[in-house]
Amino acid sequence: NDALTHSTASFAGTTFSENTANYGGAISVSPGCSASIEDTSFTSNSSVKNGGAVYVYNAELQVNGGNTFSNNTSSNHGGAIYVVYTLNFAYLST
Repeated sequence: NDALTHSTASFAGTTFSENTANYGGAISVSPGCSASIEDTSFTSNSSVKNGGAVYVYNAELQVNGGNTFSNNTSSNHGGAIYVVYTLNFAYLST
């Protein structure tokens, strides 16, 4: 498996539109990794399983202000964001 571990990603002023994946149509944050999003648009993303736009599994996510989530869908849970087994999740609104 060539997946990155213990990595950090930051998304600011980004647009994710019409993406599809099994987990997290736009972003999937894997165990041991962290991500932050700010002023980012998530539109019409979808997941086959969980997290229409964002999926976080045993990882860290910080959601800062200025994000929009529109028409994201999931076949199971979390049309916009799905978080599971995560201790560090922060939603900071400005």
